[in-house]
Amino acid sequence: MKKYLALLLLVLAIFSLTSCNKYKGPLDGGIKRIGEDGSVGLIDVDSEHVDKMFDILNDGKWEEFDGDYEYDYELHTKNETIRYSSKSKTFYDVTNGLKLTVS
Repeated sequence: MKKYLALLLLVLAIFSLTSCNKYKGPLDGGIKRIGEDGSVGLIDVDSEHVDKMFDILNDGKWEEFDGDYEYDYELHTKNETIRYSSKSKTFYDVTNGLKLTVS
């Protein structure tokens, strides 16, 4: 569990981009880690890190997307389902058809 939390914190530390204050908490069900074998693990994240994650999502430049993508993290807010691919360093707002790639 600490390994996944450390990975998430690393991912969050990498981001510092630039949009509107659309994404808001609380998370509905935490953050899910999807394993390569399809197993699902729940990552418990404190409110400080959740707030930082929403700041990153709100400050990023989102683009439209369609097509297939891989992901290994998933979270739900009241209005959106957001997935993250650590391989491509991309967030996918599945509900609104948007993607945010970070470097």
